[in-house]
Amino acid sequence: MYENAYFSIIDKGSAVDKRINVFTHTKASQLTDAWNSGIGMKVRLETAQFVTKRSQHLRGQLKNYQALLSKMSPMSGAVPSLEMANTMKKITKIYEAMGELEFFSRDDFIKVSGYAKNFLPKKKTPLRYAKYSFDPIMGVTAYPLSFHLLMLSITEGGLRILMRRRGF
Repeated sequence: MYENAYFSIIDKGSAVDKRINVFTHTKASQLTDAWNSGIGMKVRLETAQFVTKRSQHLRGQLKNYQALLSKMSPMSGAVPSLEMANTMKKITKIYEAMGELEFFSRDDFIKVSGYAKNFLPKKKTPLRYAKYSFDPIMGVTAYPLSFHLLMLSITEGGLRILMRRRGF
């Protein structure tokens, strides 16, 4: 019914019909994008609230554990070392949780913005079965274990042969 009324006023396939179709499609796509961004805004707000609440909670825990550790250190003779080590482990876990939260929020920012993906550094996770020849903590570069075993077998084997020839 509406189609017949429309085509009784405007010729099918004319320039006006094409312009109206283009205008209708662009407005429909703009409305759909606006609607989807409104729905996405709610998810973004929930994510932001989660990140802020979690970071406040972690900061509070970190502050409490650091205060506890600073009170324990002058009394190191009275406090068992295992308890101090456990407190330091808890502080380390909180720092790790804060790092994970930072990467979570960064990834969410990348999803929202889209353009910053190429400019931000990516999280480097260590491979499970990777061969590491550099120790980042001590700053020492070491050879692989197979090289050490080879050198040990050559020197030990040579020494045993010499000792056997000498009668030992």
